[in-house]
Amino acid sequence: MNKILRLLVAVSAIGVFVAAPLSPANAGEGTFRFEGEADLPTFPCGSPTNPCSGGTFSGTLSGTFHTGTGNVGVGIDIAMSASFEYSEPAATCPAEGTAEGSFSFDSNISGTVQGPGTTRVRGSGNFTWTRVGATAVITIDSGTVIVTNATGDHSQAIEGSAEAAFEAPPTVAVTHCPNPQALNDVHVEGAGEVHPAV
Repeated sequence: MNKILRLLVAVSAIGVFVAAPLSPANAGEGTFRFEGEADLPTFPCGSPTNPCSGGTFSGTLSGTFHTGTGNVGVGIDIAMSASFEYSEPAATCPAEGTAEGSFSFDSNISGTVQGPGTTRVRGSGNFTWTRVGATAVITIDSGTVIVTNATGDHSQAIEGSAEAAFEAPPTVAVTHCPNPQALNDVHVEGAGEVHPAV
C-alpha cells in the first residue's frame, strides 16, 4: 500500500503547511492550508449506508479570508478541530473511503491574526470527503467565516473545496485491514479555497 493516501479532511477541515497564505481577490473568497492529526476509533469500519461514528481531527489552519471591503482577516496557526462519521469498508480496505462531519476554527483558542485592525478570525461549517485510491477530495458547505476588527464582526457564508494527504502507517493493509482496530495519530495536511455560498 502507498505510504501516503490522498485523503480529504475538513473540514472537513483545515492546518498548516505554513507558507504565507494567498490573498483572495474578492469579497467572500479565501484560501487556506491545514495540518493535524486524525483519529479513527476503528479501521476499517462502516459502509456508505451504515457509517461509523467517532472520527476526530485536531490541528491548525492558516488562511486569508475576505468578508467585505476592507474586512480582510489573515489567520496563522489557528486552532482547528473536526468530528465526522466515516465509511472505510473492509471489503475494499484500504483502497477507498468516505466521511462527513463538521469543523470549526478560532484564533481566540490559539494562533495569530493579521489584517487591517483584525483581532479575531473564526469559522465553522460542514464537509464531506471522498477518497479513491491515492486521491481524495473535500467539499465544504454551510460554512461561515467571521472576521472581527475595530468596526465589529463581519460574517460571510461560504462553501468551497480542498485536497489533503493522509499519511497512514505503511503496514496498515496488513495490520488493520484483516483485523479492524483503532487508527490514531494519522497525519493529515492539505489546502483549499472558499467562495461565497450560492
